[in-house]
Amino acid sequence: MTSTVNGPDPAVARISLPTPFPVGNVNVFLIKSDAPTLIDAGVKSEAGWQKLVHSLAGHGLTPNDIQIVLLTHGHLDHMGLVPRLLEQSGAKTYAHPDAVAQYAAYEREIDEGQRFLHDVMLNLGAPEHAVDELMQFRTVYNLLGATFKIDHALKDGETVGDLQAHYVPGHSTSDTLFYWPQRRAAFTGDHVLKGISPNPLLRRASRQSMERARSLVEYQRSLRFTRSLDIDTCYPGHGSPFGEHRAVIDGLLERHERRTREVRRLLAEKPMTPYEIVMRIFPKITGHSLHFALSVAIGYLDVLEDRGEARMENLDGVVVYRLAGETA
Repeated sequence: MTSTVNGPDPAVARISLPTPFPVGNVNVFLIKSDAPTLIDAGVKSEAGWQKLVHSLAGHGLTPNDIQIVLLTHGHLDHMGLVPRLLEQSGAKTYAHPDAVAQYAAYEREIDEGQRFLHDVMLNLGAPEHAVDELMQFRTVYNLLGATFKIDHALKDGETVGDLQAHYVPGHSTSDTLFYWPQRRAAFTGDHVLKGISPNPLLRRASRQSMERARSLVEYQRSLRFTRSLDIDTCYPGHGSPFGEHRAVIDGLLERHERRTREVRRLLAEKPMTPYEIVMRIFPKITGHSLHFALSVAIGYLDVLEDRGEARMENLDGVVVYRLAGETA
């Protein structure tokens, strides 16, 4: 049985690789051309590597034949096999500057990222025991990455072959959409998925900063840009290729709007910390999911603040949000 599923374009093959993450398998896309190209590279695991090798063989290729690797963002489920692939192929690698910096000094970046998350989650009102539990849990997944060199830091709008790179931050700082205008197609990574709502994660604004990004505000801006593109087929980081990207994006924005109204109703009851919002909308949250849940809550609070409908106060090192116009 083959592990490769062809998309709508015979020049593109979808290779589905296993991950240890709740999202399930991750996609690597092979562009079959004179310069064989991979979009992303899966998780670092022997099972993933063997499946990638087997899938390439189904197209008469080996890892040695890959000449270009384009990376949609810096998350471990999309980057993990790059070092092994480069040992085999010497392919040229391209990624957003933040992903380049992230993997150029991976261990240092992990330490800085852990320190940022620890401090910011306490600032958002999370109890220390829950934050410490999450930090321990994350150390296991952090072992799936390593320091390596990416050849080329992409500029926004830069072209690699027939593909245009566009920054679409939100889910991560380094989200990059690869648009193929001649074929009205786009490789969307985790920026736009069908049937899955990408989580604009609680994170730093950039690798050079310890400031918190306003991830959902950024993400909605990026979604509106992607909606403006003429795309017939999206090749996503998870799940099957799909069309009608504007309907998918409209569905995501409508879901954001419903949740934003829900958070506004909660603030109408009383001022709350982001963690208190989490406990109202996700009452059964586990420590392992705290990062994702706080990302959701602070995202909608950021949207309300951006619209002038809510404001934030820092009380003894913990942020509290209240509706605009309310007095303490």
